[in-house]
Parts: sequence; structure tokens; C-alpha cells
Amino acid sequence: SDATYNLDSLLSMNITSSKPSKIVINAKEYDTKDWTDLCKKFVLFLIEDNYLTESNLPIYTYSEKDKYFIAKEAKHENPERDGKWVKVGNLFIDVKYNASSHVKNILKTLDSLNVKNDIDIKIKLS
Repeated sequence: SDATYNLDSLLSMNITSSKPSKIVINAKEYDTKDWTDLCKKFVLFLIEDNYLTESNLPIYTYSEKDKYFIAKEAKHENPERDGKWVKVGNLFIDVKYNASSHVKNILKTLDSLNVKNDIDIKIKLS
């Protein structure tokens, strides 16, 4: 059954083997194939609704070490750190993460942009 969860409840679950079928942002649904696709749709929403601009970059990963989740270039603060970069608009996102880390990166991005209370996000797992 396709159950829908908010981000905080996903963190308390074991979602290791789960795949997202939709991301719901402010009641608008976007179909997703996997966690990478979900992150691309999330970042595209932020760009299209002017929440995310180049002036906000870079956005660090949830670990806040020397790795970016969203950046202008396909490289981390520490260029030796590994990543799997995909282009969204004119930005790059690192999608080399497990399921719960993707959720943490989304939460970290909302915090970094100070929009956690403005954007309602739910994820439907298949």
C-alpha cells in the first residue's frame, strides 16, 4: 500500500529498502522513480518557486562537514570527497546517499533556506 509520510516520521522508520513513488510538496504531487529522482524534483521545485537561488549556495549535506548537497559546481568543498553529481537547472546535487540520508539532506536544505515552516513535504513510499 502506498502510505504517505512527513519527513520527520520517515527518520524514525527503517526506510533502507523503501522506494519513493511520489513527493508531495504543498499538496502538489510529483511522481518519482527513486531517491535520486525525488531529490531532483525537490530541488527543481525550490528553484522554480524562487526558494533556491545561486546566492543561497552552497547547501551543505546534513553532516555539515566538507560535502555539499547542492552546489554551483559538481564538486565538494573538499574536492577529494566522493560524490555522484546530477544537474538540476544550472545547479548540481550530490545524490550518492542512502534513503535516510536523502531525507536528512532535504530537511537540512529546508533549514538552510529558513523555509521549514513554509513548505509542506510528504513522501509516498511504494
